[in-house]
Amino acid sequence: MERVLRNTPSTLSVTFYANENPVDPDSNAVTVSAVKADGTSHIAPVAATRTGVGVYTYTLASQSALQELTFSWTGLISGQSTTLTTTVEIVGGFLFTAAELRAYDTSLTAIKYPYNRLAEARMFVENEFERICSRAFVPRFGRETLTGDGTDQLWLDMPDVHRVTKLTVDGTDRLADWVTSNKIKVDKDATNLLFMDDGTTFPELSDIVIEYEHGMKKVPFAIFDKSRVRARYYLTSRNTRIDERVSVINADGFGRFNLATPGMEMGFGRYVRSGMGVWYAGMPEVDVVLKDFIYEAAGVG
Repeated sequence: MERVLRNTPSTLSVTFYANENPVDPDSNAVTVSAVKADGTSHIAPVAATRTGVGVYTYTLASQSALQELTFSWTGLISGQSTTLTTTVEIVGGFLFTAAELRAYDTSLTAIKYPYNRLAEARMFVENEFERICSRAFVPRFGRETLTGDGTDQLWLDMPDVHRVTKLTVDGTDRLADWVTSNKIKVDKDATNLLFMDDGTTFPELSDIVIEYEHGMKKVPFAIFDKSRVRARYYLTSRNTRIDERVSVINADGFGRFNLATPGMEMGFGRYVRSGMGVWYAGMPEVDVVLKDFIYEAAGVG
């Protein structure tokens, strides 16, 4: 999945291959189209632009709404229809910009680490921090299919919900009469809980489809700072001579070293205790910050 900043145009690209080698579809003809998360058309089929052998691009105009788009790139190869599928999420922000990461470590030059590598590292860190903390630190799109239970509540997967953009119940659009009219609220403590403030209930066994925006509207400085630490490690750690499976090192003349490893119990040496929890990312200066941002919904055990 590629992430594109809201209200910013972006050039999307795919490469057609025959085994390992790039190959052009017949007559260099490729069409591209896109659908929204609900399957409705967003971009009708148009011609993609060839920029190299097997490489085709499309310029996505600025998108104001947070959403997930699925692109289909279709051409004929030796007369056979071939379609490549890519996914783009329109997001409301990033943990950091490429310029901010390069400013943090000037050795991350554009020659050695081109933009696509930095974007890859950023997405890795955003996904990792979200997985560890059970929340997003930038505005993101969410979509869920739920079943009504006869109550006035909906529990969503992600917290920090700040806008519902689509709501249907058994196929009936409820955005105008429930959302726009401000009848549906977000609980101030459990921010992944929506409830109706007028007593209206979601019929039992009803089919509910909801799309929403979630995540922090502004990245906390501590997360911004440590996300760059983590991204730099992601980019440069492959240069280490230490095997990735190592959890303890015995060095002649220096004694025993414990390495913080994701999933292992926190602490070092005789201070390792199960009650301390486990390392999250395996970087103490990062984990001590992530621990403070882990989301635990009120009333949920």
